[in-house]
Amino acid sequence: MIDHQHEPTAAHERAQERMAAALALLDAGIGAIVDGASFRAYLTTLARFPTYSARNVALIHAQRPDATRVAGYRAWQALGRQVRQGERGIRILAPYRRVRAEGDEHSDADDRGALVTGFGVATVFDLAQTEGTPLADAPLPHLLAGASDAAAWLWDRLAAFLAAEGIALAREETGRANGYYAPALRRVAVHARLTGDQATKTLAHECAHHVAGARAGVNTMDAETIAESAAFVVLAHYGIDASGYTFPYVARWAANRAVLTRNLEAIRATAYTLIHVATGGTGAALAAAAPEEERSGHEATTPHGGEDVVSRRPRGGERGVRADRGLPRRAPEGERGVGGRDQRRQGQRRGTRRRLGE
Repeated sequence: MIDHQHEPTAAHERAQERMAAALALLDAGIGAIVDGASFRAYLTTLARFPTYSARNVALIHAQRPDATRVAGYRAWQALGRQVRQGERGIRILAPYRRVRAEGDEHSDADDRGALVTGFGVATVFDLAQTEGTPLADAPLPHLLAGASDAAAWLWDRLAAFLAAEGIALAREETGRANGYYAPALRRVAVHARLTGDQATKTLAHECAHHVAGARAGVNTMDAETIAESAAFVVLAHYGIDASGYTFPYVARWAANRAVLTRNLEAIRATAYTLIHVATGGTGAALAAAAPEEERSGHEATTPHGGEDVVSRRPRGGERGVRADRGLPRRAPEGERGVGGRDQRRQGQRRGTRRRLGE
């Protein structure tokens, strides 16, 4: 005779063991990338490229629309590259600075604490105008191969979850991004070119944005770390390995390991919710998936944990100024988010125009 009274406890323990194993694998995999020599070289390179203002981005684009990475003459030399003879420079605006003197009351101080006294013209050059030592780059995410039965089943369960939440799901052209979540439109899109395991991973990523979106004030760095990491945990729970995509993707957002650490609880809570809804979303399934302290007899759909921060977009992500190029770019090849400061302060209110994604 089966003792049904103990079934939820056993299922809960198995679910928690799988989740703990997935989170440990996630931390180790991202750590191997972030702590590796090649990634350190990439970050060193990144640090030598200044972040350009929107005005200078426009100037760069107007003079050299195909520019990728730009820097001054001496900056390129410091990177082991030399501007080729005869190359024509790109003119941008550069601030004149002086050290703040005692008694200076009004300030146009920059982030170095110096006073900006005016602007002049400076010359920068694009990477294509130089030659020399190749620049270090970060590892790129690799799309998942294969079309497993588990992924097909999980797609159907997550699609049903979105439908129950009143979120439209579309397969469409999404540009360079693999997908997006648009809260204002109550819409999730997955790129039409994606199939099999990768399509399901992208859908899980967007569903994670929806689940975690109620956390007011979360910035893009944290939002992308939570969504992609939660998607990894969910797929791992069902035996699908997404490490080839997730580890490099999250490493770019969480180059500082503290980003991953402060969001581990939010990742766990978001993943638990998605596993819960995939397995039916009621009663025993919730009790089996939830940790002891969260078994309160009702469904929990809003994850708690992590650090709610209001900040500017991270370097190397979204539509902002790309730190290593000084040009607009999206997040690492994959899902993307487009957000504004007001929305980050207000959270995922209905009517916001923020897009989140992989």
